[in-house]
Amino acid sequence: MSQKGLLITGIVLAVVFFLLLVGSLVACCLQRRRAHKHRQVDEEHALQRVIVPITEPAPVRRTTIEQKVDRRQFGN
Repeated sequence: MSQKGLLITGIVLAVVFFLLLVGSLVACCLQRRRAHKHRQVDEEHALQRVIVPITEPAPVRRTTIEQKVDRRQFGN
């Protein structure tokens, strides 16, 4: 090949390499930004779960002394 052909090939390869580099940097930045947004959304959902008042109290199981004595006597 002539020097002119080699020069054009070198310039084309340099431009392609530069575009790949810029594309990978943009993709990396977008991925970080998306991960940061997901983390914020997850934290907000977690806060909503904590802050939401409990509408129904959990059922309370009350064991009388007689029931405890019966369990010990019969091995339940």
